Amino acid sequence: MTQSPIPVFLDTDIGDDIDDALALKIILNSPELDLRGVSTAFVDAFMRARMTQKVLSDWGRPDVPVAAGCSNPLLQPMPTQDCHQFKMLEENPADGKSTFPHGVDFLVEQAENNYQNTIIAIGPLTNVALALARAPQLAQNSRLFVMGGQGVTGNQPQWNIRWDPEAAAMVLRSGMEIWSVGYDITTQVRLTAEHLAQIAQSENPRTQSVARLISLWQNGTGRLPFLHDPLTVLALISDCVRFEERYVNVGLCGSQRGLFDYNTPCQGSSHMQVAVEVDVTRAIDLFMQRILNEPSSC
Repeated sequence: MTQSPIPVFLDTDIGDDIDDALALKIILNSPELDLRGVSTAFVDAFMRARMTQKVLSDWGRPDVPVAAGCSNPLLQPMPTQDCHQFKMLEENPADGKSTFPHGVDFLVEQAENNYQNTIIAIGPLTNVALALARAPQLAQNSRLFVMGGQGVTGNQPQWNIRWDPEAAAMVLRSGMEIWSVGYDITTQVRLTAEHLAQIAQSENPRTQSVARLISLWQNGTGRLPFLHDPLTVLALISDCVRFEERYVNVGLCGSQRGLFDYNTPCQGSSHMQVAVEVDVTRAIDLFMQRILNEPSSC
């Protein structure tokens, strides 16, 4: 019997690193997943929503609802960001919506409708934290796959947790079922120039749109992409990533601010699944199959 696709909701800070857009494309190209909506978070969430709407239209999915969430972290100052991929909006500046529903409202609506969703969070967790504060039942109605944490072997705060550790602490303490893919795992999975050439040479117009976004990002950074966010999606649809149960606490003060403490069960710590190993070859092979519109199992 064919299994029904998993309903998923993506919460993203698309526009900075290219990996958010690549993760969105993998979700759309994966028959195991049914994308119910996208919410944007972090600096200039409205522009991120416009960009999301644009890429969804280019990739043949203008039907997917888009919401603009929280631009500001809960407590700490908002940084300045240079989002190179926003340049794709300069071609037709009048295109797109001038208003969007709020990302927190969208998540709360999912809780109220009792959807058994999987939330894939690949940006700071501000939207998810505020939705849980407004609708605690979201913790029972949904599970969370998050690209977050420095990993069990790292000692530097990972971006998504660093920029709103209070939100991360709220989410981890909510009782939600959480699967975390940390920075020490995702940095093992990186595309080569040969992979990018293969994407650029595709004759599929939607894949060509992906290649253009990669080019815009590379023009601003000069780097090759790590598959931080796409690996979090792949972990949901395959066994390329191995998880272990750990107690996790989020540091909020001093040198521990934004760090995951995986080793000390204490009051307020959360029991969750933490990525500890990745099969790099299998992960990249599956990523390339999906990005080139060739679905396959891993």
